[in-house]
Amino acid sequence: MAYNFGNPDEKEFFTIKEAAEKTGVPAYSLRNWEKNDILKPLRKNSKQRLYSKADIERIFAIKQLLNKKYMSLKGVKKELSDRQKMSRVNPELAIKEGNPPDNKLLKEIWYDLTKVFEILKQ
Repeated sequence: MAYNFGNPDEKEFFTIKEAAEKTGVPAYSLRNWEKNDILKPLRKNSKQRLYSKADIERIFAIKQLLNKKYMSLKGVKKELSDRQKMSRVNPELAIKEGNPPDNKLLKEIWYDLTKVFEILKQ
């Protein structure tokens, strides 16, 4: 599920509170997913978590796997790991299935291409 970020001038990173509001996932769940190595937000010097737009997309993917596919956290971690491996082997298939790559630069390119794709679909 691609999240519509709306305003292109919107900031690039979000606090845990903002990420929770955008995704509808409680902050304690985001912390738990980080503890279980499913989500890896950036940390400022103050140790504050910062979620990128790619992290927001990943949160939606995790939420979908948990709520619609009824997976456990262990299952979600394996599924996301498998998707990452697949994106390295077959990037076209990964893009088609909506799985952004892991590399930061590639995530930014992925985000831009996703926006272009959404415009072309209209």
